[in-house]
Amino acid sequence: MLKLNKLLITTILMSVSLRAFSAIYYFLPANNTSALMSAGVLPGIMILLLTVLSISFIVSLMQLNSQKLEEERVKLIDNLQSALDEIKTLKGIIPICSFCKKVRDDKGYWEKVDVYIYKHSNADISHSICPECFRKKLSR
Repeated sequence: MLKLNKLLITTILMSVSLRAFSAIYYFLPANNTSALMSAGVLPGIMILLLTVLSISFIVSLMQLNSQKLEEERVKLIDNLQSALDEIKTLKGIIPICSFCKKVRDDKGYWEKVDVYIYKHSNADISHSICPECFRKKLSR
């Protein structure tokens, strides 16, 4: 889970504090509603601070989004790496006998296709009979 960064927390706290101060300032009996429209120094400073806090808030959200994207990228790389680690492929030219279908390994020994595949890949072999061979076997 993402952690809120210090900039975001500070921005939120300062924004809430400034808005509370602004509400108190404008609703004090000494200041009437015309003070809201006046071009005094304090309202200008408050608008400037609110603008800075808004920008700070947006930057904080962008940092959080960047952090989330980085975590997803790392997770994706880990998943791809583990998938790549599981892949073991046969490659190159595999010499196979055209009569008995045995395969010659790198040391020159001939072994059954299923044994060769089992030794040189992560595949498991399951024996079965295809329909054509089954019909041939029944017709004998």
